[in-house]
Amino acid sequence: MGAQSTSLLIFTKQFAAMVRSRLPLVSVLDNLSDETPQKNLKVVIEDVAESVKGGIDLGDALEEHPDFFSPIFINVIRAGMLSGKLAGSLTQMAEYLENLDELQRKIRGALSYPAFMFVAFFLVFNGMIFGILPRFQVMYANLHKALPAPTQILLDVGAFWAANWYLVIGGTVILIVTFAAWIKTEDGRLVWDR
Repeated sequence: MGAQSTSLLIFTKQFAAMVRSRLPLVSVLDNLSDETPQKNLKVVIEDVAESVKGGIDLGDALEEHPDFFSPIFINVIRAGMLSGKLAGSLTQMAEYLENLDELQRKIRGALSYPAFMFVAFFLVFNGMIFGILPRFQVMYANLHKALPAPTQILLDVGAFWAANWYLVIGGTVILIVTFAAWIKTEDGRLVWDR
């Protein structure tokens, strides 16, 4: 969880606890802005407090800061305000943020091993292509013998990589960006989900 997400989780838990103690909303927001250590969130809470003091609905005040408060967060707050159960809604939001954090940590953990393996493969591949195989090439040339076919194929791949690495990496990045853009379209999402 990033610093902003962690601060938002702490803010949400503190907000729920203060609302549960039946303090006035403006006082709660003022106290939270004083207690929030993260500078960016502190400024946002101060702005939200000023908006609420000016008569703006809490949900509308939060909506002015989409970088910090997601539509889900805002709508849960609005539902809590309408039902008169803001503390319960904030508690549910805090649980949601904790579950989201746990899921993100699991995903990062699951992706770390393949990422490590890819980096290791890349380093070993480059070490073999540029360090080890050229020595074999020199050794076989001194013996006036042809390289074994698999070794020659690897050297050819290495020569191609050395001459065109920027094209290969650039092409891969373009493919990934194009795929990501396509999958965000309705047709792309439908095909991918199938």
